[in-house]
Amino acid sequence: MEELFQSEPEPWERAISKSELRHYVPLTQSQFDDEEFDDWKWMMGSAELPRWLGYSLGYALVGQYIDDHPDARASTLVATPSANFKPFLAKLAA
Repeated sequence: MEELFQSEPEPWERAISKSELRHYVPLTQSQFDDEEFDDWKWMMGSAELPRWLGYSLGYALVGQYIDDHPDARASTLVATPSANFKPFLAKLAA
């Protein structure tokens, strides 16, 4: 949306601050390749995970990726394998 409409990030894209996201990086790294992870809990929240964590985390990961690949655009990343984003989790933890 931001790229398309030149708008501010949506509330779910910034629901969790970068400092709060750092807390969830180890858990994210441990479940990143798990094909049976519960995406509902990551997106909508649960007792352990705050609401919209997955959206905020995804937004931050794509942002980190674009920072390192200035010619990339979010709209062109839809078919990019998720493994390409995993290294950027460490940058979120920094």
